[in-house]
Amino acid sequence: MVIQANGQEYHSVEIQLGSVLIPKDKLEKTPSIEDGIDQETENDLRNMGGELIAKAGIYLRLPQVAIASAQVLFQRFFFAKSFVACDMQTAAKASIWLASKIEENVRRVRDVINVFNFLENQRDGKNTDPIPLDQHYWAIKREVIKMEHRILAELGFCVHVQHPHKIIVMYLEILDKKNNKAFIQTAWNYMNDSFRTTVFCEYQPETIACACIFLAARMLKIALPSEPNWYEIFDATTEKIETIALKILKLYSKQQRPYSEVIAKVEVLREAKKKLVKQANSSVPGSPALNSENNSPKVESPKVEMLKTEKKQPSKDRSRSRSKSRRHDRDRSKDRDRHRHRDSRDKHSKSSSKSKRRSRSRSRDKRSRSNSRDKKRSHRRDKDRKRSRD
Repeated sequence: MVIQANGQEYHSVEIQLGSVLIPKDKLEKTPSIEDGIDQETENDLRNMGGELIAKAGIYLRLPQVAIASAQVLFQRFFFAKSFVACDMQTAAKASIWLASKIEENVRRVRDVINVFNFLENQRDGKNTDPIPLDQHYWAIKREVIKMEHRILAELGFCVHVQHPHKIIVMYLEILDKKNNKAFIQTAWNYMNDSFRTTVFCEYQPETIACACIFLAARMLKIALPSEPNWYEIFDATTEKIETIALKILKLYSKQQRPYSEVIAKVEVLREAKKKLVKQANSSVPGSPALNSENNSPKVESPKVEMLKTEKKQPSKDRSRSRSKSRRHDRDRSKDRDRHRHRDSRDKHSKSSSKSKRRSRSRSRDKRSRSNSRDKKRSHRRDKDRKRSRD
């Protein structure tokens, strides 16, 4: 969309909920898949990142709204960037820090780093003490800040998230099930688990709320209207409800792989990508690596050629050049002495002129003072004479 103002055209950015849903072509071919990560590994990384954000949010005492926002931002970001190019754990830290600001429950970046360090050390069975304020901590902090800027830039500062938790309560009230607390809590739990998947990047929150109610009713064996289906009132289709339900149920049926195994696979691809970049840079025409491979003649700098010519010249030429350089140095030193002498003379003359001016001004002041005194004395004498006459 183009906006015209003052005779110029400006491109506008539409910040709407519909604009944050990912199209189908990008869902099938994500940046991670293009970098060599298979679909299963990418789903595991998304699941791990969402679960890590959820645990960190509990330790940071963030409300569920802030945790959900962080998980949605995390999922959206990795449809724009690859897990090979961006570290998953750093992106999770930046997402939860950014979400705490968006939902007005701000947490310090130091607290976020310490909580993630605690979770990592707890998983690996290491000491869970906070990170000391050393170079390692400052490096992590810089990475988190840079990642936050990167997330904002990739999402176009469109960080709005519509949460379907209230929608669940509203729909159950319409279905006359608002007094069934177990039903509400079960649907709510399915909703919280769905943030570990990509459903919020594919479907509207109203449809996701219907799918969570559908799963909770199946689990608790609660009958809901079926002719017509109750979710058709809320503009949801059976196909979408079943697709979302299957994605959520896969989280419970699939056995999660170890964290170290998944990360090691990503690291291998990351190193391979670095090697490819190095090879691509070395294959540029004129690079040293390409010249060495093709055995092409080396292009030497002018300094090297001058040194070689100096080596070829006899010793007499060298002595002459040395004597010339010495004379040149002597002339330079003489010129410097002359300039210094001139500068000192100028300074002395300036200082003497200033002193003369000062002395003149002082003498003028003295004269004016003496004249004023004489006038006062003469005035007094005149007064005394008049009094004596009277």
